[in-house]
Amino acid sequence: KQKFASELGLDFSILADNGDAVRKSFGVPKAAFGFLPGRVTYVLDKEGVCTSVYDNLGDAASHIDAAKDALEEMKPA
Repeated sequence: KQKFASELGLDFSILADNGDAVRKSFGVPKAAFGFLPGRVTYVLDKEGVCTSVYDNLGDAASHIDAAKDALEEMKPA
């Protein structure tokens, strides 16, 4: 997963949800009548507090921009 992040030019850690355990624990429903897993991006701060939630099943690439924007907003001025 970190190799994948590096290939996309991401400079932050990502979590791959193999087996849907994280999706289920966060209560993200399946989509398309249960045939597809939901796609939600959560951004957590250094204390583990969720600061951003982005939900868009149809546009996977937009999750990268949403996460980058959320991280940028967290930077001190």
